Amino acid sequence: MHRIGKTPNFGIDAPEEGLFVSTVEYTPSCETYEQLDEKGEVQGLALYKQKVEVSLTGEVPYQADGAASAYHMGGTITLANTCPENRWLGGTAPEATTTVITGLPYTRNREGAQEISVTAAIYPFGIAEG
Repeated sequence: MHRIGKTPNFGIDAPEEGLFVSTVEYTPSCETYEQLDEKGEVQGLALYKQKVEVSLTGEVPYQADGAASAYHMGGTITLANTCPENRWLGGTAPEATTTVITGLPYTRNREGAQEISVTAAIYPFGIAEG
């Protein structure tokens, strides 16, 4: 067997804590400032307000106490599947990040496991403790 090109990456790298993840999606975004010369031509560009939005969906595991999940709006989570470094539009990933949950749809149906979809934003700064 001969391969042409490189083998793609498959699947989820690591299990998340608190749910069985089936999909993870990262969407980087930022605002830009264009520095123009006297003719109105772009000569420089600044990227700011960078963030990476993350969306993950998975099944909620059974818990003996009946609690579905400890997640709540505005809460923070730690992702086992960390945001790939090349997702940051400004180049390398920042040294510290903060992930904030922005949405939490919860699905139940007759013929499947309970599912939760977490939407969050990863910001390029760490939360100071103290």
